[in-house]
Amino acid sequence: MRRAIVLITVMTLLGVSLGIWMEYSLNRFVGEYLEQAEQVRRLTAEKRLDQALEEQAYMHARWQGEVGWLNCLISHHHTREVNEALLKLTTSLEEGWRKESLMALDELTDALADIREGVAFHWQNIL
Repeated sequence: MRRAIVLITVMTLLGVSLGIWMEYSLNRFVGEYLEQAEQVRRLTAEKRLDQALEEQAYMHARWQGEVGWLNCLISHHHTREVNEALLKLTTSLEEGWRKESLMALDELTDALADIREGVAFHWQNIL
């Protein structure tokens, strides 16, 4: 009986600790991408689409390198939404479509916010 209580306590503490660590890590991760998206938005708003495309290409390459481990932690649905938004952003910047670029940035921001909300340490996510 005593061993079962110790095991339950250890597993509960381990689960909660890992959940808090995951939320912290993903919040920091998503925050970095949101900052990069904001930089692309500023460049796009200033009509510097070539520089915005370079920044976006770096962000997209980084995303493709990190999405593998991210799929282990969160739903693939969320990572696909981000990838689709990045592809739309790439196309619109390459074609010089400023308005569509800003709309794709809105989609990207929403998709990243969904990731942040999906791992937030709230009761609805725990239950």
